[in-house]
Amino acid sequence: MGADSARCLQEAADLAAVAAFEDALKVQAGTVANIEGSRDALGSLVSASQSATGALQAAQAGNQLLALQARQLADLTATIAATGRAQALDAAE
Repeated sequence: MGADSARCLQEAADLAAVAAFEDALKVQAGTVANIEGSRDALGSLVSASQSATGALQAAQAGNQLLALQARQLADLTATIAATGRAQALDAAE
């Protein structure tokens, strides 16, 4: 392989690593932005759960809490995946 080819491959690897880190930062920023909304939603849902008067209302409040937890887990999973990808590309250099 010639020096030009090696340089092109290195530049492509560098660009991929930078793109992966940018993606990780964007995902992390989105996750951080969701924290305040999650905190507000959690407070409202806990209040609704505690004031539920019937079994159906209690079940619905519980389901909403589970949905919020699922959203938080999805945010965490996306953050871990994006960070892992960026770290793997960086380590490959």
